[in-house]
Amino acid sequence: MFSFESQQLYALGARKVIVTAIGQIGCIPYELARYNGTNSRCNEKINNAISLFNSGLLKLVQNFNNGRLPGAKFVYLDSYKSSNDLSLNGTSLGNY
Repeated sequence: MFSFESQQLYALGARKVIVTAIGQIGCIPYELARYNGTNSRCNEKINNAISLFNSGLLKLVQNFNNGRLPGAKFVYLDSYKSSNDLSLNGTSLGNY
């Protein structure tokens, strides 16, 4: 898969692009207030859907880096892992 948008960015001179994954939306305050789950603090249904999306996004970034755009480098920033660490270890990081 090769998107038209990546070609446009390249044509405009972009050579280094950061693509950011989606974080754990199932753990944001809005979802925590709405969620009535019993086994997890976060809404894992939402987070599982995000994980699926992010895995596809990573594959897309890897596909972009296969040499089709000479000199271009796409970097995948996994904000899901950092938000997961925050939700699991919040007290040790200064959050209540």
